Amino acid sequence: MEKVVYAAFSRIRRLLGFKSSSEFNFKIMKIFIREINKDNLMADMSASMLLVNFYAMEMEKALGWSIEKRFMNLQKAQTMIQQGLSKMLIAENEQRMPVGMIVCTETDNPKVLRMEAISVAEPFRAKGVAKKLMDAAGAGKEFHAYATPQSLSWYKHNGFRVVGNHKEGTIEVTTAKDDPEYNFKIKAPLMTEIDVEIIKHLKNLESSK
Repeated sequence: MEKVVYAAFSRIRRLLGFKSSSEFNFKIMKIFIREINKDNLMADMSASMLLVNFYAMEMEKALGWSIEKRFMNLQKAQTMIQQGLSKMLIAENEQRMPVGMIVCTETDNPKVLRMEAISVAEPFRAKGVAKKLMDAAGAGKEFHAYATPQSLSWYKHNGFRVVGNHKEGTIEVTTAKDDPEYNFKIKAPLMTEIDVEIIKHLKNLESSK
């Protein structure tokens, strides 16, 4: 497991093409949306790498999450998907390269989905990929999410309105007219001795950069 985590942390951007948009000169012709099989999540390399990029890299950059927080939130997301409490959809281009993802959690409100994560690789942004992911995941439902300050303009552009600020530094947003009320189930793994050792190793890797 340690090798998998290390490889994902250190190589994700090169593998997925999360580079400057100036390095690319092409236009997306077709986007294919694929829902991840919860029983095959860990064997789906595209899904695993997209999750790692969001929780391990984007959240560190956007909110300054510690290695412990990034690691445990990644594991929580994986567990929620595997338990069927959350669903994950990924967007792929014509070459079947993963270019984006969305993770949503079902709630006890049939009209509301909780958006846990949405991410599109930089070269593919502003091309309708995120909207396709939302349309596929939402099925006519309203979304409730917590935006980072850097992403708030995107949320507003895509039909979200601000509900209020969250203590963690995020902004609560929703597409619903009324402030959504709901409950939802959470399942997260307890930290093991192996996890502690992996986190120590990751800290050493980051400090040696």
